[in-house]
Amino acid sequence: LTELRAPPKGVVLGFGPSRGLVERRSGGLEQVMESVLVIAAGETSDPNPVRVEGWRAAASILRHDLAVLDETWSRLGPLLRAHLSDAPLPLRIQAAKVVESLVGAVEEREEEEEEEGAAK
Repeated sequence: LTELRAPPKGVVLGFGPSRGLVERRSGGLEQVMESVLVIAAGETSDPNPVRVEGWRAAASILRHDLAVLDETWSRLGPLLRAHLSDAPLPLRIQAAKVVESLVGAVEEREEEEEEEGAAK
């Protein structure tokens, strides 16, 4: 039997785009997500089309690596609430798509966990 060990400090195990368990250094993707959220929030004074692309990038990151949510929720949650209630229509639509991506990713993860539990 192989011995199970905790990953080295600073390494996070998560599911990547290939749905396989991958190892990645913590902080990398979270930093990218933080930069994307700065753009989506309008803190860089970018025009709305650039901010829309920021929201699209956020949805893509979350769809492919839900573990990023743990590190960014304290920033993402309030931004979503603000943009869903009081933002120009294109930004509200993209914020809603981020929520839709989150719901889909969580449902997919739950289905995978159920399948793994049934296989055991």
